[in-house]
Amino acid sequence: MSGHGTWRLAPGLSLPPDVLADIVNMCVKNSEYNFTSGGQGTSFVDVDEVFATPSGGTDALLGVAAQRIRALAEADGYDLLAFVESPRGPVGALSARVPLSERAGLPSIVVRPYKRLLTQAVKPFASLRDKRVLVVTDVATTGGGLSDAVRVLWRTGARQVGALALVDREDGAEELLGTVGIDFHFVLRPPARDAVAS
Repeated sequence: MSGHGTWRLAPGLSLPPDVLADIVNMCVKNSEYNFTSGGQGTSFVDVDEVFATPSGGTDALLGVAAQRIRALAEADGYDLLAFVESPRGPVGALSARVPLSERAGLPSIVVRPYKRLLTQAVKPFASLRDKRVLVVTDVATTGGGLSDAVRVLWRTGARQVGALALVDREDGAEELLGTVGIDFHFVLRPPARDAVAS
């Protein structure tokens, strides 16, 4: 996998090794960059690349993500997906909103946590009273963006909120969300840090 190590799928998911390698090679860029949270990294993960260049890897990633969402919906009762939009616009999982929502069989909304007015923060705006919402994001690092989205959904009356990252960098998102009672799930994780170092 071009030196990227062995990436891990969530339990219960599987892909042929060559397809997983294609996905990783398309979305992992070896370069230094700054996290939104202020930290620094050396492997930039750009899921947009997978969705921008339709291929067998795109279809495979959509397939395993939809499989994961359906399993979570069945187990936890989620009845709505929420895709996070960043101030930079429609990036990441938002670009896969329609096909992912269709494949998972659940309606979806867009959450824009950077908007001050609640009516602009959720599109289409509606009361989410008694809804069980699964927030979907492309890459989770520290969990700050997911945490902001969760707060917006609670303000609109969501009964239960969970979070799913297509890629979990394992840099604190699960722990941060856990402190406020949010179940965190992932589709794909990078190699364990100790495996990368060896």
